[in-house]
Amino acid sequence: MTHGGDEDQALELARVLVGVAERLKVEFASAVHDVGLTPQQAGLLIWLREPTPMRVLADHLRCDASNVTGIVDRLEVKGYVGRKADPRDRRVKLVVLTPEGEEVAGRLRRGVGERDAVLAGLTTGQRRQLLDLLRPLVDD
Repeated sequence: MTHGGDEDQALELARVLVGVAERLKVEFASAVHDVGLTPQQAGLLIWLREPTPMRVLADHLRCDASNVTGIVDRLEVKGYVGRKADPRDRRVKLVVLTPEGEEVAGRLRRGVGERDAVLAGLTTGQRRQLLDLLRPLVDD
């Protein structure tokens, strides 16, 4: 059975987490706008570091595989990613960064880090601690 204090604390924690998420979302959108990408396209580029199956990208982006196909199609038109068959299973398509995609991904990573006003007030140790506390809430 929860007590009023526990419920109040849970509500306050939810309010703070939603507020932080909203601020991070706005900062991220601003950073990716500078390179002419949508937040989903930029998120895929930032996360993609090695050839990755489309299904894994869909799981990471928490969306349907058909949505990832559209995101990858648009990034492919821009010249940032390509597709290749998985040598272990030719039915599986791997998404790979092109050299231009690697350059844009690097700019995005630096740009997001430079605009990190939301977490700027935390020390490196506090950031690590916050990450350790929050990661289990989102990792499957």
